[in-house]
Amino acid sequence: IVFAVIFGAINLFGAKKTGIFQSFLVIGLLLILAWFVGAGIPVIQPQRFQQLFAKGMNSILSTAGLVYVSYIGLTKIASVAEEIKDPEKNIPLGMFLALATVVVVYILGNIVMVGILPAEKLDHALSPVATAAEALVGHTGAVIMTIAAILAFFSVANAGILSASRYPLAMSRDHLFPA
Repeated sequence: IVFAVIFGAINLFGAKKTGIFQSFLVIGLLLILAWFVGAGIPVIQPQRFQQLFAKGMNSILSTAGLVYVSYIGLTKIASVAEEIKDPEKNIPLGMFLALATVVVVYILGNIVMVGILPAEKLDHALSPVATAAEALVGHTGAVIMTIAAILAFFSVANAGILSASRYPLAMSRDHLFPA
């Protein structure tokens, strides 16, 4: 509840200030994930990938459906379109760059996780990214990835509040909702 109030208060300052705050959250998250990938790639053990397809493609394809949820944030862009300068150009560009970034980070992150952890450990890990980071640098790695998860949650919450606030704003402007 405390964080909902904090994010709500930040959003009261307007979309521009909220966007700046959002940028800090996302940059922090991306820096941590870049560290994870950069630290993990040199210690990847290629033989670990043989286990990946041992049971066929079904498990990978079924997991892809769960990962799809991560791309839902793209729909939030439409609700803030009127706040964006040159939306005809910047919305498609932003959506493409966001999608490309997420795809690259997911692919590289998964390559690192699969490449450094035994399949049994990865299969039973409640937080596989933190488990992989712990395998890389010890307990500090798990703490760093926990911070990344918190930044991701904060980013989603902040974007959700910004996006949700735009619908009543538009309705009140159109006299469909009390101003």
